[in-house]
Amino acid sequence: MSEEKSGTVAALEKTSDFIDRIGGYLCAGLFGAMTLVVIMGVFFRYVINAPLSWTEEVSRYLMIWGASVGISLGVRSEEHVGLTVILDAIKSRPVRLMFHTAIYILVMGFVGVMFYYSLADEHVHVHTLRGGTRRDAAEHHTAHDHVHPQVLPRRRKAQ
Repeated sequence: MSEEKSGTVAALEKTSDFIDRIGGYLCAGLFGAMTLVVIMGVFFRYVINAPLSWTEEVSRYLMIWGASVGISLGVRSEEHVGLTVILDAIKSRPVRLMFHTAIYILVMGFVGVMFYYSLADEHVHVHTLRGGTRRDAAEHHTAHDHVHPQVLPRRRKAQ
């Protein structure tokens, strides 16, 4: 039984290391592409005097995705920035493990909330790109019984 478990753990670690390698290459590629896009934008704007309209937005999204992948690599190797004063003061290993677990649960909850709101915001952007307005997006949500607070139009008080 212990050989099977160690084989499973070894396979999981090997898979995790493979995913980390892919993440590292992806992160390097995203930041490299961002650098090239920024250099190209500067060249076209100041040397050729014909600015490209898309370089700023593309470089922004490349930076966001590169940072997101880089953060996951930092969390995996425990090299991310963090305040460890409280954790360092705890001498009991089970209590420290409990705090670590609680912190990771809170972080995953925060990521879940951010993901949820990003999807709702993306719906508004997609709807407005198709010619609608924020109010149309809110009415669309209301009509489908799924009202999201971020999508609702701001109403002014009647005076």
